[in-house]
Amino acid sequence: MKLSYVVIFAISVMAGFISVVFFDGKGIYASVLLTLLLVVLKETAKKPKDISVVEKWGEFLPSKSGVYWGIPRKHSYFDKTSGKSSMEDSRTLLEKHGFTVLGIADQVIYSVEPPLGWRKESISHLHTYIYDDKGDVKLFVFRKNDIMNLSDYRGYVSECES
Repeated sequence: MKLSYVVIFAISVMAGFISVVFFDGKGIYASVLLTLLLVVLKETAKKPKDISVVEKWGEFLPSKSGVYWGIPRKHSYFDKTSGKSSMEDSRTLLEKHGFTVLGIADQVIYSVEPPLGWRKESISHLHTYIYDDKGDVKLFVFRKNDIMNLSDYRGYVSECES
């Protein structure tokens, strides 16, 4: 049911009237609180969800193409200045390659929509290559999902040198 301000006003007037008639005005505060609650509900219900990113686990934006993949939220790369391997959030890398991040699937995986024509090929149960529409390897994905040891659930995505 959609609440209009007229309906909210009518409900609050009725609640106030009932409070005055049956409870000698002692429930007038409840009537005011009910009115405020209904106004807040109406205001929050009409605001659109931030369409840029959904940050709650398990909530995704709809995929425009109907295709979505699970890609690790960690980006593993070699830092040439320090000479060490590093990890950071993979969102920037994914968006750089044209992926749309639809939301967070779980503690390890983003739900993403790949660019049109891109495909992935598993080379083992742990490793996957992602190819662009020209057939060039762009990304390497490592994902370990051990159902016997959930604490060892992890993954990362790396950029492939062309």
